[in-house]
Amino acid sequence: ASDDVPRNLLHCDLINRNVLVDGAKLSGVFDWGCSIYGDHLYELAWFEFWAPWMPQLDIAYLREALAQRWREVGYAPHNQAARLATCYLHIGLDHLAYNAYTGDWETLKATARQMHLLVKE
Repeated sequence: ASDDVPRNLLHCDLINRNVLVDGAKLSGVFDWGCSIYGDHLYELAWFEFWAPWMPQLDIAYLREALAQRWREVGYAPHNQAARLATCYLHIGLDHLAYNAYTGDWETLKATARQMHLLVKE
């Protein structure tokens, strides 16, 4: 990914009951212990990476909603595929290390398979 990618505050754990909604509106985001500063596509990559473990996530809907929002504001993310691949690698490697540390070999293998599926080159 390029050095001219805008950097943002990222939560990096939005799928573990850390988001509150009221109807269709976001009402709270908490537990920022995993937060980092980086490419905003990381949050999309996070959802996509963990989708097999979270079948309620509608990745196609999320991608379309993001694309619609980007069109509305005149934004076109450059090098999107390469940037997402970089995020998938970071997420996967971080969790391979975690699962090796905890001795969770089945999740480690599943994480490695997911990395292989998402990062083709």
